[in-house]
Amino acid sequence: MRDWEIDQSLTNSRHYGRSYVTMVGCDASERPSALLQCLQSVDLDKLMDASKSFERFTFMPSPWKPSVDGDYSKEPVLPMDYRALIEQGKFNKV
Repeated sequence: MRDWEIDQSLTNSRHYGRSYVTMVGCDASERPSALLQCLQSVDLDKLMDASKSFERFTFMPSPWKPSVDGDYSKEPVLPMDYRALIEQGKFNKV
């Protein structure tokens, strides 16, 4: 994955994430802990309905794809592009 693709992926992830939390009635500008608390209080049906609103973007890259977080997280979930991780054998072999 090229650097500009990673930057764009992160930008898109932030955009879709903020849009989603706003749709379900949470304040996207809240601290992460407050935002998590708000999301955990939202009815599951409302969460599921809001996630379906992104289906109109099926002709574009999925808004719910994984984002590389190795550059800004102390404990990254996805420290580098998943293709590189697979090529290097750095994945859970279950």
